Amino acid sequence: MGALRRRGPASVAEPWKGTGGTYDATLALMVTKRSVSLSDDVAKAVEAASKEDGVSFSAWLSGAAERQLRVRQGLRGVAAWESESGALTAEEIAAGEALLGRLLSGVSGMASRVRRRP
Repeated sequence: MGALRRRGPASVAEPWKGTGGTYDATLALMVTKRSVSLSDDVAKAVEAASKEDGVSFSAWLSGAAERQLRVRQGLRGVAAWESESGALTAEEIAAGEALLGRLLSGVSGMASRVRRRP
């Protein structure tokens, strides 16, 4: 994958960008090339989804893999919490699902956070 060219105003927080009104910075992206096999149906669906999202096939797959890894990390976190505090109650699960629904819908709902155990 090539380098990303970026142009924009200089910033005090980012002094390496120069002292002029604009800067040119080349950001090298580290990637590992892999060869993967997908069923024809999955490959066609990914191709369509990547076009719909305006990203490359590889970028779409990478994003999907990142999301799956975050899910796995979250599940491990819940399992670790449950091993220390006991299984989540039905009330806690319902509150978590309600909060997730609000977050996914764009409604913050942060005022009604899930009640923590004492």
